[in-house]
Amino acid sequence: MHQYKSAYNYLSKYHTITDSLFTLEKNKQINEIKTKYETEKKIKEQNINPKERYNIKDKYTDSQLDKKHKKDLIEDIVLLMEEEKFFLNSQFTITDFAKELKTNRYYISQIINDHFNTKFNNFVNEYRVKEARKLLISDEYKNFSIEGIASTVGFHSKATFNTAFKKFTGVTPSFFQKNSKNLA
Repeated sequence: MHQYKSAYNYLSKYHTITDSLFTLEKNKQINEIKTKYETEKKIKEQNINPKERYNIKDKYTDSQLDKKHKKDLIEDIVLLMEEEKFFLNSQFTITDFAKELKTNRYYISQIINDHFNTKFNNFVNEYRVKEARKLLISDEYKNFSIEGIASTVGFHSKATFNTAFKKFTGVTPSFFQKNSKNLA
């Protein structure tokens, strides 16, 4: 047809569009990898035993909590958090936890500090963030705002939720949600 200029223009436009789509796709993949890396990095940081990191002596050496009772309480704590999802209640306190487990709050505190290597609020918030991660990518909750999901998993405010989410995953909830949807 001898329309070289027109063919060249269309070829140039084709390559421009193809390159921009390729770049967009690569940016999505890079963001996904970055999200996964940051999340895994934060999880690994959380699993470091603070006693080993800071060489702290055990502050519960005089505790009356025996090994059998401690083991039973650990199992009960995990059951209440993972199966019954006690953390979803935004008014949830360590005293409530102790009442439910028919023990005292000091034993609960000791186990969370010693066995789970964290403080009570961090312990609860970590479960809330794990649940929020599931909801953020769930089709069932796709019409919920981030604040709605935060409230659903037990946070009082969006700011507290954002802070905790970033602490445990390394990214914001909106970044996590956006990049997780790109995976699908």
